[in-house]
Amino acid sequence: MLENNTRLNEEEIRAYLKMHAPEEARRRRMFDYYDGRHDICKRRFDDPTKPNNRVSNGYPKLIANMYAGYLLGEPVSYTAGVGGEELERNLSEAYAYNDEQAENSQLALDLAICGVGTELLYVDPDGNVRFKRVDPIGCIAVWDDTIEEALRALIRYYDVREVASGKITRMVEVYDSESRRVYRTDPAGLGLELVEDTPHYFGDVPAIAFKNNSRVTGDFEGEISLIDGYDLMQSDALNDDEYFSDAYLMLKGMSGTEAEDIANMKKNRVMLLPNDGGAEWLIKQSNDSAAENIKTRLDRDIHRFSGVPDMSDESFAGNASGVAIRYKLLAFENIAKAKEREFKRGLQRRVELMCNIWRILRRGDFDWRDVTITFKRALPQNLLESAQAMSALGSILSDETKRSILPIEIDEDVEKQRLQDERESGMSLFLPDGEAE
Repeated sequence: MLENNTRLNEEEIRAYLKMHAPEEARRRRMFDYYDGRHDICKRRFDDPTKPNNRVSNGYPKLIANMYAGYLLGEPVSYTAGVGGEELERNLSEAYAYNDEQAENSQLALDLAICGVGTELLYVDPDGNVRFKRVDPIGCIAVWDDTIEEALRALIRYYDVREVASGKITRMVEVYDSESRRVYRTDPAGLGLELVEDTPHYFGDVPAIAFKNNSRVTGDFEGEISLIDGYDLMQSDALNDDEYFSDAYLMLKGMSGTEAEDIANMKKNRVMLLPNDGGAEWLIKQSNDSAAENIKTRLDRDIHRFSGVPDMSDESFAGNASGVAIRYKLLAFENIAKAKEREFKRGLQRRVELMCNIWRILRRGDFDWRDVTITFKRALPQNLLESAQAMSALGSILSDETKRSILPIEIDEDVEKQRLQDERESGMSLFLPDGEAE
């Protein structure tokens, strides 16, 4: 925590870099799991001749992609109040210039993986406001010690490698409400050399620290132990199969057998045994049914505790009703709503910072609170059910209210005009009741 209206000095910057080491390790581990580098990949046996299959299953990627896609699979919409046309135009131009949809999707994925996302804002040489997602692993958000816990500074560090010499230099950037300071240091962060101190004019810290939830955790972080268990079961199942393929042939009553005899048996595929002799494979006994039951339970628990539905479940068949599907998605939707509330704060902060700099650039005196941010779910809709519900309501509700039940956006004025034009031109596919062709 940082006292209000104070700047970080070099001693404090070094302290934050040191304190961040465990958090950096946690975030790296989350990204490793997302990329398939699970703990099972590090398993080693003392006996190098033993089978050692190491299978990592893609649950982390599935869970993170599902939440990120569900939250932002459809673009976020921004609308201003009455008289806000100029603000909407500025936002639309800036968002198109910055490819806002792709930016939001990457931030949502960072949140789903490690629980945090970081974005920096700046003004490019052409005077355009830019915002860019940066790697959250090397970012430290510094909050003040007030009850509001406002962002007072952002520390970002990254390594630069010289191509010729291979020397690595760690760069540290510090953003506060006044300027952007750049330091050069060694990877241990022991010494800081100031190389740049540039004002930015945003009137606040030009950075956004997005949070996935109040605990600042990733969407699959709580299920890692279950995922590790599933990886272990899958890997050991393959080990057992390999043991079976490499089984030993046990010969009874044939103690005088030489290597040449065994080679001839393999070549001729004939084995002559004495009266008291015998031959059988020596294999490791395994209980496949028990192992499959354990994997089934682990798979079910991973989906249950993460909230991500198993789309291979029979309840997601094509003939399932909308109510049944929504019931199956209840936990998924509840978590997504909490994520949406946190993500919305970050988007509001982005609009606020853009309004600040536009005021400085004399492009308009806008109030960020005039902007309404709306999320849309990337969920298949059942238009037939909605249409049947509209029909069943009859004259109880107005046509405008009944049309609002449809899970698609409809501009009332535009649709009324289109209907009128179709009726006048005789082009309508469906004639009103009572009208003859």
